[in-house]
Amino acid sequence: MSDNSQDSALLGVPAVVAVPQGGAPVGGAASVADQSFASAVGSVAVFGRTTRRTILELEQNEVVVRKGDRGVPSSKAYVTNRAAATKSLSNKFLGSFHLRSKNADGENVQKSQHIQEQFVSNLMVMKELRERAVQYDLRGPFQVPAVYHDIVGEDAWEGRWDTSNPNRVIVDLLTHWGSVSLDHVLKWQTDFNGYSEDEDMISSIWMQELLTSSMDVELRRQVETIEQELDVYQRGGITFLKIVMDTLFKMSTMAEDSLKQFIKNFGETGLAKVPYENVRVISFQVNGVAERLADANLLRSESFIYYVNGYTRCSVAPFKAVFQNKATEYMYLDATGTSPFSSMSSPQVLAKIKETSRVAEALYDNLNLGKKWNLPGKEAGLHANIVSKCDNCGAPDHLANKCTKPRDDERCKAARDAREKAKEDLRGRGGGGRGGGGRGGRGGRGDGGRGNSDERAPWKESEGSNSNSNSGVKMIDGAWKMLCNKGCGWNSTHTTGFHNEQSRLALNFKLPPEHMWWRVSGKQYAAAGAAVILPSGADATQVVQDRQQMRALTGVVDQYMTGTDNAEMSSFLGDMRRALGN
Repeated sequence: MSDNSQDSALLGVPAVVAVPQGGAPVGGAASVADQSFASAVGSVAVFGRTTRRTILELEQNEVVVRKGDRGVPSSKAYVTNRAAATKSLSNKFLGSFHLRSKNADGENVQKSQHIQEQFVSNLMVMKELRERAVQYDLRGPFQVPAVYHDIVGEDAWEGRWDTSNPNRVIVDLLTHWGSVSLDHVLKWQTDFNGYSEDEDMISSIWMQELLTSSMDVELRRQVETIEQELDVYQRGGITFLKIVMDTLFKMSTMAEDSLKQFIKNFGETGLAKVPYENVRVISFQVNGVAERLADANLLRSESFIYYVNGYTRCSVAPFKAVFQNKATEYMYLDATGTSPFSSMSSPQVLAKIKETSRVAEALYDNLNLGKKWNLPGKEAGLHANIVSKCDNCGAPDHLANKCTKPRDDERCKAARDAREKAKEDLRGRGGGGRGGGGRGGRGGRGDGGRGNSDERAPWKESEGSNSNSNSGVKMIDGAWKMLCNKGCGWNSTHTTGFHNEQSRLALNFKLPPEHMWWRVSGKQYAAAGAAVILPSGADATQVVQDRQQMRALTGVVDQYMTGTDNAEMSSFLGDMRRALGN
């Protein structure tokens, strides 16, 4: 092989292969695969493209409706695609918590008590917004050149944005909105409005409609007030997105301290305090918070150390051991001065945090696949090894009835079948319960076969319970617990109706004071400076009666909730259960 051929091979580019008339390759010794490849005439032309595909081109595989396939404006196809692309996200962007936005029924929709909660909640919505932008090919207008050249002339936009330079730096405004100023975005929007392609202009319009439909009323009023003061050419979806992001994620001194405190809190309380110790939930939240701090050049190495330490506080021993070793290694490097932690820049710290997240997620997935993500002391029953995720797309942060991607009925059915099989497998190990576990230890009645006689199967109703089976709150083994039917089982943090909110807010979640948990358990809601007065006498009797009625109604809702496959009905019943405080 020639020197040029060797260099090409090292670069991953096929060397020139000479194919004689007999079809056998000549040159150096070739493997069987090489011979098969070379014997096909013209197969080397698989690398026939002259220019490298861009990231945007590679991501086209995720697009549901390409911008060229939206249909003619006013046509049925166009109207249908526009409605789907701009439909309100399943969760809304919420403005500052002090505004206390209300829905149509006059109820508060902003339950955040701290800036950390507000940031984390809105980051989850931002993830959904990015997914929608990819699905409907809306991302083009939001790829903003990082450098602007002040060249005068209305039609000098090519020079202003250096469009002939293939190596110019592009900022994805949907991810790094804090990396460019509003003034920079206004200049981009001005030229975009004047000279962009019609399809890209539609993308900008649709994004603004999507954002408008996915914000609470007070936030929309704030953003629209700012936008109305701008020149007509400066208005549009790009500017609107930038204003929304700046309003939601404004990096004030208070916000900086709160976001740093969020990561510090995780370092001190650990993964054990995250619902079901779900690594993917907390890694997404920490990555998002770290990105915001890094965009403002405020991310420091101590946040990285806190993040690693958080993973050492975990109930799963193999996972915990990995990060204890890493924490010890970093402590040694820092103490001996062989690590540049103290001098790391914000981008370097962000890279270390994201690398840690990737490792943590890989370990978490591996342990779950091996059925070794066992959380001791959890009374999740048959859900102990089953991780809640969307049947439709596989994402861990929502369920199928909230999924924004096109519904795949076959995939949903396969996921449900796999989940049922996992439950049956657990029952077969002596799971107990009516009709499931068979005679395993002290298991329940049923046809599940004979379980492991050395294991005591769990009761359907745990011993020590002083409440009926329909209640979402009860005493279990001397401790008050509440029930989440979305895979968490009996726990001390939330009920079914608050599962999604608890998953979004993680460490910062707290049940509202009107929730029945406080009445039934007798615990005091820890409001600052406020004392909880418990009812007595006739009032206490009325509370008991109300509680019994609540339990009966909750039982009816549960019965239909677990028996329906209709996504809309399931969502409705979930909302009803939330209204009941369960």
